[in-house]
Amino acid sequence: MRSVYLSCLRAFSTVAVALGLALSLSVGGAAAQTAEVPAKRIEEILAMPIDRIADTSAWIRSQSERLRGYLNSIKDPKIKALVLDMVNSPRSSIFNAGADRNAFWYAPAAGGPGHHFYPGGLPVHAVENIDISLGWADAIAKVHGVENVNRDIIIAALTLHDWAKVWYQWDAASGAIKRPDWFPAYWGGEQGIAKWRWMGGH
Repeated sequence: MRSVYLSCLRAFSTVAVALGLALSLSVGGAAAQTAEVPAKRIEEILAMPIDRIADTSAWIRSQSERLRGYLNSIKDPKIKALVLDMVNSPRSSIFNAGADRNAFWYAPAAGGPGHHFYPGGLPVHAVENIDISLGWADAIAKVHGVENVNRDIIIAALTLHDWAKVWYQWDAASGAIKRPDWFPAYWGGEQGIAKWRWMGGH
């Protein structure tokens, strides 16, 4: 588990440093100062429970707050109530299963090493996709003269597209993601060109 966390933290640190350097150079050419994350800080983080790891990161918290802002901007009261209920009280009537009420906010967005594979990756992945899609929607509306783009549906769909990852849990023994026994191996079927065995999380 420690090696998985450590590799995630190092990768995350490298991306953050690169982004900081790019931003500093683009806004004024100031020399960026980079530093390795101290080993003591990494040890402190690794000793934390998963939800605390997500909560202790100012960057992840800021992205989660941006997502909450998007959710609160949904105008249709029925869509807003549905999305907020699914995010804040995740449960499945089909499988008669519930998840921790904060699970959405500290879940990873991938079932193994890949995109946003860290505590809090799910809300970061959602807000990133919302930003991109709203940008596309605005551009298409401007170019093609489309009126009344349904921003509510864009925000709702992209918040919930990986929603079932709320049941992904870190296995303390192996450091890998584990899924409950009832969790579908895939939702996509064996027919057709795509055999999406990983679709259980969607």
